[in-house]
Amino acid sequence: MKTRVWNKVIIDFLLGGFLVALAVYIGISVGAVFGGMIAALPIRLGVTILLSYSESEAFTKQMIEGSLLTYIGTLFFLLTLYFGYPKFGLIKSFAAAMVVAFITIIIVFKLAGKI
Repeated sequence: MKTRVWNKVIIDFLLGGFLVALAVYIGISVGAVFGGMIAALPIRLGVTILLSYSESEAFTKQMIEGSLLTYIGTLFFLLTLYFGYPKFGLIKSFAAAMVVAFITIIIVFKLAGKI
């Protein structure tokens, strides 16, 4: 069983790294907007859910639910980064966006009764 789990983790890690590299490559060669589009697509999430499918239907449903609730935090992360970057720079905006996303995710999960 542990080997099966590690196989899934390794596949997810490799595919995730490939998708990040692909988004950067497309951003550099085609344009940053297109790279951002690839980076924001739920391709990696889809692969993770597909890899979790063999666990159980309930497990996969919980993965989808957790991802859906977390995407609200991702939206707030991106909004904070987008509006903060011009004024505060990348590092400060990124740090603030992470805090905003984390707080948003906690609030959403609390409202959903998950924590």
